[in-house]
Amino acid sequence: MNRPLITFLIISALCIAVVVAFLLIGHTVSSVPASDMSSTSAPTDTTASTSVINVNIPPAVTPPSLSHVVVYSADLPIDARATLATNIASTTANLKLDPSNSRLWLQLAANYKVAGDYHAAESIWIYLTKVIPRNYVAFADLGDLYQNFLKDYPKAEQNYLAAISLKPDDIDLYYDLYLMYSSQYKTGTSAAADIVAEGLKNNPDNPTLVQLQQQAKTH
Repeated sequence: MNRPLITFLIISALCIAVVVAFLLIGHTVSSVPASDMSSTSAPTDTTASTSVINVNIPPAVTPPSLSHVVVYSADLPIDARATLATNIASTTANLKLDPSNSRLWLQLAANYKVAGDYHAAESIWIYLTKVIPRNYVAFADLGDLYQNFLKDYPKAEQNYLAAISLKPDDIDLYYDLYLMYSSQYKTGTSAAADIVAEGLKNNPDNPTLVQLQQQAKTH
């Protein structure tokens, strides 16, 4: 595969990742007021509960540095790196003006991840789990990061389960855990079948989960 084609594919993947991130962010984070991001007490996420949820947040939650020097993946083509650098610089500049904007933080984390700077993305998502702990997006993103990029399966499991507890109707979370249990972590145990059973308990007759249950029985 020639270099121009590789560059085109990576830039295309970046664009798709950003669009998907915005779609996901749009229906999950929009209910969290921007002011909640700067609060040292837990906000109430009305998508998860109509009652006030009190979570003990450390008195001083330090946000990730906006002066971070991005560590790009060594095999990232120059053109793709330039596109990412522009996106990251723009998002960072906007965050300096509005550091309480959760959408911008999620966008920055997504760009870091595409760049290959996984630990920078991780620090943002961990920060978001502390300041908006009743929103599941950052937990789900951490689950994916730990499962597919950092290969820390216990942490992947922990974050996927936290996301499921907040968003039990998100079928993708059960699917990702099923795949991890089937081929990467806790293989040879009942973990894969158990997570599908939990998914069906929360989402009876869901066709995706029913299919996974049939697959689990054959392994």
